[in-house]
Amino acid sequence: MRGNLTAMREKRRPKLGQHFLSSPGYQRKIIEALPLQGDELVVEVGPGTGAMTGGLAERARRVVAVEVDRRLADDLEERFRDRKNVEIRHGDILEFDPGGLCREFRVTKCFVFGNLPFHISSPFLQHIFGFAPYLSGMGLLLQYEVAGRIVAAPGRRAYGFLSVLAQYYSRPKLLWKVPPEAFAPPPQVQTGFVQFEFPGAGKDYGIEAEEAFLDFLRACFREKRKTLVNNLAKTLPRRNVTDLLAELGMDSRIRAEQIGLQGFSVIYRRLKSR
Repeated sequence: MRGNLTAMREKRRPKLGQHFLSSPGYQRKIIEALPLQGDELVVEVGPGTGAMTGGLAERARRVVAVEVDRRLADDLEERFRDRKNVEIRHGDILEFDPGGLCREFRVTKCFVFGNLPFHISSPFLQHIFGFAPYLSGMGLLLQYEVAGRIVAAPGRRAYGFLSVLAQYYSRPKLLWKVPPEAFAPPPQVQTGFVQFEFPGAGKDYGIEAEEAFLDFLRACFREKRKTLVNNLAKTLPRRNVTDLLAELGMDSRIRAEQIGLQGFSVIYRRLKSR
């Protein structure tokens, strides 16, 4: 009996910090909110027990579900073996290549959906934004605190590098909170559902050297409590930065969290020209 109980607990225990969306109401609500037209390639990252996979398959031409847990992946293959437009792949979502999948299925873009383990949210976003040209859109269930950072405006406490990264590559929108009781097991924190549109990275900011600009942004937010001048002083002459801020009518004590993407793009391009 003890062995059977242990096996049952193991079967129910989430792997790698996963909390599976178990509420049929929220499953329908989220599926219906996704901007799918019926002809998309949808990549589902972290499908878990497949609660959303079938609903996605009803609204898309093909669903490729990427699951890192081998046991869950095997269960999903068995569950969806008769669904011709569902393919299960065992793999790490921090390594998968949306561009490669698009080429494989001969499409220009794919739509990404995921219910992410909270501890990999930021690494996943930094990974996936590198494939922005291959993304038509994205819908993610994230820890609410992370969701708030993604959509935060300049001057807000939550605003930081993740905010500017997400808003450089996409137009994120926090649609609603999903309560803990909608998941099994319930997480200890709130969850947020965020949708992302991808209008074209950097097109509004006149940025050509994308990686160099991202490195610049990382430097700006290196230490949040420090001023922009102090953060950039490690890589740029302090006088160049203070003089430029004065020319732009900005206080020399300004911090990165007070500056929007347009402001960063101006500072970056002006510093490069000096």
